[in-house]
Amino acid sequence: MGGLARLFGVFWDALFPRACVVCEREGDIICVSCAQNVKIPAWHLHTEREGVRVFSRASYKERAVQRLLHAWKYKGDSSAGEWWQKWISETAAAPAVFHDAIFVPVPLAREAFAERGFNQAELLARALAAKHGGSVKLLLERLPRKAQAKTEKEDRGNARTQNPYHVNLVGRRMQAAGQLPKEVILVDDVYTTGSTIMACADMLKEMGVEKIFAITLAYGNDA
Repeated sequence: MGGLARLFGVFWDALFPRACVVCEREGDIICVSCAQNVKIPAWHLHTEREGVRVFSRASYKERAVQRLLHAWKYKGDSSAGEWWQKWISETAAAPAVFHDAIFVPVPLAREAFAERGFNQAELLARALAAKHGGSVKLLLERLPRKAQAKTEKEDRGNARTQNPYHVNLVGRRMQAAGQLPKEVILVDDVYTTGSTIMACADMLKEMGVEKIFAITLAYGNDA
């Protein structure tokens, strides 16, 4: 499915040439002039919730930020993702917790992964790990949408059961072997209500992870 989506993207670009997401001039997804004017702030502490400190960079309300993330996440445009990974790799200043950290990407449901062909959170996590000397651990999985709906219907009163994120086989093996990290950083693209980050944090805490941070590229309530 991911391959079909990319093939369709090539066909679509041939019919409707790509234009800059900012000035709409035909050419690259963001033209050189607009790229130079895009201001991506330094990492900063966006919020703290239930002991989880969330670091972010740009407001989702910014036109270039919103459209580049949308093109990457929903249209599968790899060039948009390359811009974000480029900006991450060029960032000089970062909180000390980023260095030599273990980055845990928020997982996609299998259907979404098959549709897109990639998990943007994992790509971001790998870019961060390469930049700051850390590593990436895929410790979580997301229930398929149908299974999630069935679980919620059968047990509406149990918030833990309704959590769509669960520990995967890698996480369970590390836990059984006593190799579970004590501190991790969750990675996602956008922080809105915080429900996704907190659901994943709940699972990690239940596993035995003691300290959890989170990183998102953008923050806002319109994603």
